[in-house]
Amino acid sequence: MILILNPPLGLKELGWALWPVPLQGVRRFEEAFARFASVRHALAFPYGRVGLRLLLESLGTTRREVLCPAYTCAAVAHAVVYSGRRPVFVDCRPGEFNMDLDEAESKVHPDTAAILATSLFGYPMDLDRLDLLARRHPHVNIIHDCAQAVGARWKGRPVHRNGAASLFGLGIGKPFTSVFGGMVTTDDGELFDRLRTRRDRALRSASLGKTFRRFLYLITSIPGIYRRLFRLLHFCGHWPPVQRWIREEDETVLSMPEDSSEQMSALEARVGQASLSRVPELIRTHRSAAEYYFETLPESPDFVLPPRVDGATYSSFVVRVGNREAWVDRGAAAGIQLGTLYEYALPELSGYATQRGDACPEAGRLVRETIQLPVWGGEPVARKVVRALFP
Repeated sequence: MILILNPPLGLKELGWALWPVPLQGVRRFEEAFARFASVRHALAFPYGRVGLRLLLESLGTTRREVLCPAYTCAAVAHAVVYSGRRPVFVDCRPGEFNMDLDEAESKVHPDTAAILATSLFGYPMDLDRLDLLARRHPHVNIIHDCAQAVGARWKGRPVHRNGAASLFGLGIGKPFTSVFGGMVTTDDGELFDRLRTRRDRALRSASLGKTFRRFLYLITSIPGIYRRLFRLLHFCGHWPPVQRWIREEDETVLSMPEDSSEQMSALEARVGQASLSRVPELIRTHRSAAEYYFETLPESPDFVLPPRVDGATYSSFVVRVGNREAWVDRGAAAGIQLGTLYEYALPELSGYATQRGDACPEAGRLVRETIQLPVWGGEPVARKVVRALFP
């Protein structure tokens, strides 16, 4: 079976994890990440959402609202709430995945602290439009969520080099990983100092227990082991003890992970530093899969291809379909796992449903109409997917 996820991990990352961990492992990862991203500063966190919460607290503004995409991971909105601010949701631009910046500007007012500009699925935000918005509203901080957009560019400009700061999620499902973890980058020295001070006061050092759990997670995420576990858990998935063991955090519930008060472990930092060298090849692989899909997939009213955009990295290749469940079943019958992405729009979640003026019909349609095709194997895997779905 071709799975939707094939974690970008291997013997290199395992070797770095097993090597004696230096006392300054996290700092060395931060320095390596800053060089990789061509920014002055990078700061590591146990999760991207923790980095976002502390970043918002460090911006030095009393304004209370943050404009967020209606269609993204719920952890983003949770982080905004935990920072003491209120998320205001912005719908997607019709026919696209990123937030509609015209609608975003219409929701800016004196209490707006920041816009969380998310380059979803590797599609770069329109930096020209963001620059115009920032000039018109200088009190609004631009924060880029690049969790799915490492390497994405708008007209040659890296999206993460725009605005006050950028946020990277480094979980297993991201373009590259430190097992868990997140990173905030900025060229603003004063913001970096405030953020580092706040982090070091708010978070305690990673415990040995957390480090051991991360090591076990790393082992079971190495692709060969991961595929075998996936098949086993899929086979046993209806057995109650197995269901309790594999149950993941319900991200729709307003909460933070239990170990979010501990800093990134040195082991995770070592894995992340090893993974950095894989990023250019991963981007080429994802783009080659996307190009093959664009060239060979037949388009119809029941199967609509995504936009083809220069500078996109295609961390996911997302297709609109008429009957999502039927396509997922069709893929499973052909040995292809088709992802279903976010199964919610944030304004539709119970914790956010009463927000004023946040009806977002485009996000709702994406929730019901999209599937994700595998990109991790480049053109060879994409070719197998096309042949299986359209024999």
